[in-house]
Amino acid sequence: MKSLFLFFISLICLSATAQQGKKLEIVHADDLIFDKSTGNNAKRLIGNVVFKQENTFMYCDSAYFYSESNSFDAYQNVKVTEGEEMSLTGDFLNYDGNTKIAKVRGNILLKDGETELRTETLDFYREENYAIYRNGGQIINKKDKVTLTSGLGIYFPDSKYFHFKDSVVLISEDYTIYSDTMHQNNDANITYFFGPTRIYSDSLKIYCEKGYFDQTNDVSEFVKNAEIVNENQIILGDSIRYNLKDDIGEMFGNVEITDTTEDFTVKGDYGFHNKKDSTSLVTGHALLIQQFDKDSFYLHGDTLFSEFDSTRKNRIIHAYKKVKFYKEGLAGKCDSLVFSYGDSLIKLFQNPTIWADGNQLTGNYMQIKNYGGKIRWLEMRENSFIITQEDSTKFNQISGDNMMNILDEGKLKKINVKGNGKTLYFAKEDNGNYIGVNQASAENLVIILDSNEVSKIKFYSTPKSKLSPLEQVDLTKLFLPGFNWKISEKPMKPEDVFIWKSTPKKEE
Repeated sequence: MKSLFLFFISLICLSATAQQGKKLEIVHADDLIFDKSTGNNAKRLIGNVVFKQENTFMYCDSAYFYSESNSFDAYQNVKVTEGEEMSLTGDFLNYDGNTKIAKVRGNILLKDGETELRTETLDFYREENYAIYRNGGQIINKKDKVTLTSGLGIYFPDSKYFHFKDSVVLISEDYTIYSDTMHQNNDANITYFFGPTRIYSDSLKIYCEKGYFDQTNDVSEFVKNAEIVNENQIILGDSIRYNLKDDIGEMFGNVEITDTTEDFTVKGDYGFHNKKDSTSLVTGHALLIQQFDKDSFYLHGDTLFSEFDSTRKNRIIHAYKKVKFYKEGLAGKCDSLVFSYGDSLIKLFQNPTIWADGNQLTGNYMQIKNYGGKIRWLEMRENSFIITQEDSTKFNQISGDNMMNILDEGKLKKINVKGNGKTLYFAKEDNGNYIGVNQASAENLVIILDSNEVSKIKFYSTPKSKLSPLEQVDLTKLFLPGFNWKISEKPMKPEDVFIWKSTPKKEE
């Protein structure tokens, strides 16, 4: 009986060497039985069954071998090995030796190096060398401690590449990813995602509709409606590159950084954000929009930079080069600006100009005390000058070394002039008719205004004063030294903050 069994085995092995090596080879079985009940000349193999095709070995407890179709059905303790690293186990295997398609069912475990796949149904296409599951599966990468589940998955052993689709969830020690479609390159340790994708970590929430994550270098890129949300900021951009290890992000195109604590948004073409020290930089059509109760403040500069002060509690905004700003009733320009939320001070550097309540204020340096979007006081240092236009030929003027201006509801109420004080204003009668031009000078003086009209001047030293009737003066020469009317540079609406031009200084 044993010799007869070996004879049949030898016949099968001989046929397996024919037809260019595609025939299945039965390497071993404890028993072989011809089963005519199946109607297809099946051979039943029982006990420690081993099949081989090329470099692939297939094991099971029992099998039906169909020599005419070069296929078999394997039952219990099914195992497929290929090479040194890859093995596949399951409860049932249908294998077609001609197409080299293996269909595995039940308690499936595919191991390839440090990667494991668990599922209930798996089709393995040996000719093209890929495996696919369609009814849910789980991938575990032991080396990187990453688990991934999806409705559908395709695995390419040669390239260690996975394709996942439908309810994809990737869980690691540091983050969780939910995506519609995801590709995973295990060799390069890179994850690509397509369609709506959400990434959560302890301190970040990320959304995009396309991107990748390089786990080895902790570098990511998120594109198409990309958004990053942390404890106090929302970051948007056409594309965002983020280093999760260093918590540093770069944003490109339609950049928006919103500070939810201070209620302002910075927009631009390019942005940089360092989460660890909470610094941000935006360039290219950079625009800060600060929300107040009734209106908004718009600030533009070639570069906008945000940081915290030394206490790490109060944010500071820096604006560099060609700075302009606008809000209802207030506009200005300067070379650079610093806005501190801690003391509500706005500092303007290098020949700033401010237009407020019909007045133009200039000086070498200014600082504004802001509260709730309203100016409380405005300090001007060196070459201070205030101009108020009466009409196209008449300008009220105040100049001095330094000035402190007190405002109420955005209107000038009191001006303290310290050093080289000079005034030139058109005096009026109660009915509004002009009396003449009053010119006065004193080292220090205080001006009180009512409805933007001079109502009282107090001199702290003996002034030099002169009142001249209008018919006795040349209006084209009524200008204090340093006069420079810049109304053409004033932003009249939010979009004007992007327009930069300079008015030539009037010759004295």
